[in-house]
Amino acid sequence: MANTQKIAGVDSWVLYTTETTYGTPIGTTTSNWSYIQSFNPTIKNNMIATRGFVGTSDDARAVSKFSPGQLDVSWSMDIIPNNWQFLEYVLGSATTAGDVTTYATIDRPSSFTLTHNINNDTTDRQETYAGNVINSFTLKASVGEAVSVNMAGVASLVKYDSSTVANVASGTEDVWTFQHGSLNVDGAVSNIIDSVELSVGNNWEVKYGLGSRLVQTAIPKARDVSLKFTVKYLDDTLYAQLLGASTPTAAGSPTAVASATLVFTNGDKVLTFTLSNGFIEEFSQTNNLNELIAEDFTLNAKAIGVVWDNS
Repeated sequence: MANTQKIAGVDSWVLYTTETTYGTPIGTTTSNWSYIQSFNPTIKNNMIATRGFVGTSDDARAVSKFSPGQLDVSWSMDIIPNNWQFLEYVLGSATTAGDVTTYATIDRPSSFTLTHNINNDTTDRQETYAGNVINSFTLKASVGEAVSVNMAGVASLVKYDSSTVANVASGTEDVWTFQHGSLNVDGAVSNIIDSVELSVGNNWEVKYGLGSRLVQTAIPKARDVSLKFTVKYLDDTLYAQLLGASTPTAAGSPTAVASATLVFTNGDKVLTFTLSNGFIEEFSQTNNLNELIAEDFTLNAKAIGVVWDNS
């Protein structure tokens, strides 16, 4: 039977496993990401185009030679989580005691091997991405929707063959939805909250070196942590923290936010994101005729930690 076109998620699956050494692929990937909505890899050869002054029969406007440049491999993924094991690659440290896992930031999160497996009728394909690190993580919770996560990563190498690894079933745990959430910014936010967006940027820089077009290593640079939320206007509590005073002064400052917590509670399972030592960086307001006044606040924080109680 000849190969035929295949449907993403029906005939394909994506798995991962922590690497022992950065960029050295693990032979068998065994972990499921939860409910994957999309997986979108990009591979770029960065070919170097060379042109020169016209010769006997050359066209100086045309490329005379193509030479391979550095190999860039990146991907993005959208998931609806029912487990949070992947947070180890976002923050770096995972400590489990019983049913409770605590995720904390470290200087250099682990890398992992990721496989994208496509089951075809005659010749399958397994794409193996090695040296993966998560460059950005964004969690979204909006009214009427399940909690979703977008991640973007970079890899040091991609290879492929025709031997897929066995699929791994998704866990049986429930997903989280907007009604499971609550937000606290140095006190409970009493406004009606339309949406929340939590972002962590690891700003990985991949390094190339003389003698190879492949990535040699990856270095995490500055970590960025932000929390954006949209509320219906109610009072001046958040606005006062934004300005720091009813009339800002030349030497004044916005009011510091000691702690902001985003908590999702689903039965006995509790997921808590804690941002600390921050300020409200940005504010915007929307005023449309006959609509409730809406306000967007963006909080930038120095630190983040996560506790997942899966009891």
